[in-house]
Amino acid sequence: MRTVQSDIEQAGGEAVIFETQAVDAKQEERVVAYFKRDREQDYEEFLEKCDDYKKEIEKEVKAGRYSFAEIKENEDLKKLKNWLERIKIVDFYGAPARARAEQQLVECEALLESYANEVFEREQNTKTAPTRRPATAKRATAKRPAKRDAKP
Repeated sequence: MRTVQSDIEQAGGEAVIFETQAVDAKQEERVVAYFKRDREQDYEEFLEKCDDYKKEIEKEVKAGRYSFAEIKENEDLKKLKNWLERIKIVDFYGAPARARAEQQLVECEALLESYANEVFEREQNTKTAPTRRPATAKRATAKRPAKRDAKP
């Protein structure tokens, strides 16, 4: 709880920590259910963003775009990681979707790693492949007949 309080205060907000006790077990169950429901919604939204992330990388693969510039998806992955950590901090009672969210993040990481490895391999192959001059370049470099001095 102190971590959450510190995060809130660093963001410019105010936080107070206090302890409460439910009147009975039924009331406590309701409070726990409210917390779980709210975190479940957070996780579901997170899972949607993970799906979007995967689709974006798959789109790059299908389009054959393998360049270091395309690995900007790494920044999006960092955002997903941070978002999941923020949700987990306030998931006091372990919402059911937490495990799925953690698994989806692992899958996103693996997908980016696979894509980045393919980009690296293709870039290395491009650098080590012998370069050929286009046919027009060969013609342009062929010996030309010497110019004759024209007499007036």
